[in-house]
Amino acid sequence: PLPTPVDPNNPPAPVNDARPTASINTASRYEGGDNIHTVTITGDSNSITPVTVTLTSGTATLGTDTGLVEYSLDGGATWTAANVSSGSFTVDVPAHGTGFLVKVPTTQDTVLEGPETYSISVATPKQTADATPSTATGTIVDNGSPLPTPVDPNNPPAPVNDDRPSASINNASQYEG
Repeated sequence: PLPTPVDPNNPPAPVNDARPTASINTASRYEGGDNIHTVTITGDSNSITPVTVTLTSGTATLGTDTGLVEYSLDGGATWTAANVSSGSFTVDVPAHGTGFLVKVPTTQDTVLEGPETYSISVATPKQTADATPSTATGTIVDNGSPLPTPVDPNNPPAPVNDDRPSASINNASQYEG
């Protein structure tokens, strides 16, 4: 029998595919802070491992509730602006690299809206071929939202910028008639 032709643009993955994979953690910060997601590479590689990072709006609108996305290959000592195109960008992890950080700055606003979320996923070429990206959630906690319990009622932490509406009443008097 003749061998089955192979599409050069989409070769089959090796049976024992030991290429690296990536995973990402969930992050949560008050608005105005930076959500830092840690991407971990599992499996060693003697060459660069490209990792596609994809951000998707949820209840948080990317670009409105978030700022310029950056990544760091050196544990946060230096940051590089991500060239986000159609919600994705690629980070080239050096040979023998074990991971990187993704920083998603959140936007401070004055609207009481409760927690907002976005999705962030990562995929190496192996995960892209297998359709198995690692996905996590970024949460932007409104700093006017109730704080998580338990909170010491005698010493509650104060939000930096309380977005909750307030009302006041002034003393008023009026003569009858």
